[in-house]
Amino acid sequence: MTEPPGPTAGRLKRRSRAAVAVLLLIVSGVSFVRATGEVGGAPEHLWQHAFGGPAQAVGGDVAMAGDEAVYVAHTVTTQHKGGAAAVALLSPSGDVVWRRVAVGVGASPHIYGYPDGGLLLVTTEARHVSGKADRLVVHIQRWTSAGAVVWAREVASAESERAKDLVVDASGEGYLVTTVAQSTDLARPGHVDVRRMSPDGVVVWQRHFRPGSGGATAAGVARGASRDLYVTGTVYPSGFDGGASGAARVRKIFVARFDLQGTVRWTRRWVGAAVGWPEGRGASAADAAADGSGVVIGGSVGIDRDADPWTAPVDAVLLAYDRAGNLKWQRTFGGTHYDRVNDVALHGSRIGFVGDSSGNTRLTAGALVGEASRDGQLRWVTIIGRGSVRGDAVAANSKRMLIAVTRVAFDDSDPRGSVIHAYRLR
Repeated sequence: MTEPPGPTAGRLKRRSRAAVAVLLLIVSGVSFVRATGEVGGAPEHLWQHAFGGPAQAVGGDVAMAGDEAVYVAHTVTTQHKGGAAAVALLSPSGDVVWRRVAVGVGASPHIYGYPDGGLLLVTTEARHVSGKADRLVVHIQRWTSAGAVVWAREVASAESERAKDLVVDASGEGYLVTTVAQSTDLARPGHVDVRRMSPDGVVVWQRHFRPGSGGATAAGVARGASRDLYVTGTVYPSGFDGGASGAARVRKIFVARFDLQGTVRWTRRWVGAAVGWPEGRGASAADAAADGSGVVIGGSVGIDRDADPWTAPVDAVLLAYDRAGNLKWQRTFGGTHYDRVNDVALHGSRIGFVGDSSGNTRLTAGALVGEASRDGQLRWVTIIGRGSVRGDAVAANSKRMLIAVTRVAFDDSDPRGSVIHAYRLR
């Protein structure tokens, strides 16, 4: 099942580089480049593949399998109470090789593709007692490239926690970050748990981490040089709860560097221009990517999304820190309403990112997609999709960038599902 490219993707194909039109929106002194043609080496759209129909497949993650094949994971929302994780292997041309539903281990999947094939799948299950979710439980599974489960583990915990991200190093050891919540709906944030796991899923060490005096939620984990580990997320001030107001709602992005033994080397917090802003403002992190030079974080800064997810003035943000914890650069960009980076990927001298953009009205909402250079300059930014399209995940290598998006239906007649787009990088 496929769909034609969105309006922006179509223009990328039809217009020549000599006929590029670029719109610069100046928002609070920040330039937002919204490309309507090829800008700074914008990529060629290769193919896209859609999963599910109405209410069938939402959210998702994407990972490379070697140099060419693609792993996709999303949540199937019908026929399974609370949802279930579905995983698929796509060929280099976007055809489905196989697709499996991981029954009994929950939903909200995160995946890691091994260079020699196979994948690691992490999910969160809502355990139901008396008809309601009383506890969140994390599951980890190792799959072969043929879709068979090699081993499965349930993360032992006396608390309710939600899996947020994972990464695997060259030795096959995995690193998992979770949000430990005071409630199953995460309305009262607790702390972050970081685990190092052996190649067969046995926990080597576990660290409870709270980067401030208040609660915290995890967002991403990335492996850097010498097996450094970077953990990022959002930290809340002391006393925050779902009904907090004023200064108690100013949230900050945090990033912490761990060593291989689980010792925290440093922690940094960032809120940018949101410091001292009125009620409901702050910054939140979405994901991180790292290499030998440090870590890059994606997220948002502005009015909290709960205020109005379509019209709240929120800018997308990219941050870069070196190994010593120094902020190398920060880049905020966006239109007049809501823009956010949800995932980032490093590939050579570039940073690929995907997120959300509400545009100027709800009807122009779409997935925010682009690349930046390693010094934080935007190479190109575009919006794909029509109606309401959310950008979920990105993966990239020197040849291709893959993004996962979810089309959210306005009504039953509007198709929705998880869609994978592939681009050839230049």
